[in-house]
Amino acid sequence: SLNLQPGQQVTLARYTFRFERLDLQAKGNYTSEKAIVALFDHQQRIGELMPERRFYEARRQQMMEPSIRWNGIHDWYAVMGEKTGADRYAFRLYVQSGVRWIWGGGLLMIAGALLSGWRGRKRDA
Repeated sequence: SLNLQPGQQVTLARYTFRFERLDLQAKGNYTSEKAIVALFDHQQRIGELMPERRFYEARRQQMMEPSIRWNGIHDWYAVMGEKTGADRYAFRLYVQSGVRWIWGGGLLMIAGALLSGWRGRKRDA
């Protein structure tokens, strides 16, 4: 867990996560604190992650909504945790490689099973 305040950044692998700001929102049955976390690859901005903490007043319940961004090779995850200071929040940040390939491997196995079943058995003459 990392404690960050707006403007601070951390680098994992070659990617930099910068906590830019916090947006407060009131929606139907909950209020939320949504963090805007910019994602950089070697100084080039490649996107944003927006993890959120939601407070449901009716049930007095809190939920963390993770944010996930992905491309063909990497997945980036951000989860915003508890407030640890005046403008500081705990974050969990992850960079995972090859996660999408797991799904691709599963699809390839299904395709192989369907192809082998479709060909059927050869009949003896």
